[in-house]
Amino acid sequence: MPHRRALIVVALLPGGRPAPRPAADGGGAGYGVVLRDRLLLALLPLLGAQLAIYSLTEVALPLAVRDDGLSPAVYGPPWSPAS
Repeated sequence: MPHRRALIVVALLPGGRPAPRPAADGGGAGYGVVLRDRLLLALLPLLGAQLAIYSLTEVALPLAVRDDGLSPAVYGPPWSPAS
């Protein structure tokens, strides 16, 4: 049954690929394309916040564990055996 539906869809869809649309400003390369992307510009601050938080777990957490006099095993993977 699914094969029949696929054949009907293939038969009814127009063939070929759509022609590429020419760029309005005459070029599609460079940082201008990236800087016009609103979604990317909205996500960049979130990426920066995530990077800062991850960096803290890699740098500040081991220092805090050492300052508290704990073993490095306390911030190891939870499945690793504590010795």
